[in-house]
Amino acid sequence: MLHHKQEGGRDRENYLTNEELVKLYHDGDPSALEALYLQNHRLIRYTVRRLCRGREQDFDDEMQEAFFMMIKKVNKFREEGSASLATYIVKQIIWGYKDRRRTAQSQHEKGMISLDTPINRNDGNTILLIDTLPDPTANFEDEISDEMVRNRLKVVLHEIISTLPERQRAVIQARLEGYSQLEQPATMALILISTPRA
Repeated sequence: MLHHKQEGGRDRENYLTNEELVKLYHDGDPSALEALYLQNHRLIRYTVRRLCRGREQDFDDEMQEAFFMMIKKVNKFREEGSASLATYIVKQIIWGYKDRRRTAQSQHEKGMISLDTPINRNDGNTILLIDTLPDPTANFEDEISDEMVRNRLKVVLHEIISTLPERQRAVIQARLEGYSQLEQPATMALILISTPRA
């Protein structure tokens, strides 16, 4: 904010310091707050940009948070402190950012439960949460195991059937191919008629 002073008959342009702008704002000049923001905008922007490095999507939100924080802190700022307003604002922006990140992290962690969490069962025993979760690979392994057993069983059964006499082999083969009890006599009759006797 520019302030014109008469000095020795000449107009001289002077910039008001942050502290002078705060005093004007405390004395009731609302335009001093806008001047404070404009005067410190580059510093605030630089600080927020540095904090949001790697999280650029948060930049606009953090700039808004920094502006609101500046308004709040300007209302509380007193010149008696040892820090300049610029230092005070930067520190408050950094602390506010870190506090929001901590809060967000703790909220995220609250929704998480460790798989090692103990659970009390009705029988008085304690098990871990991970032990209650179904194993997604269990059915797959069972299916593979069942398929392997079936295939091995087919091979062994085929070997055994091949050692039987032809008529017995035909009856067993018909049964294995899925002929029902009702279909079996007719099928067996055809097999017996077509099979030469030795």
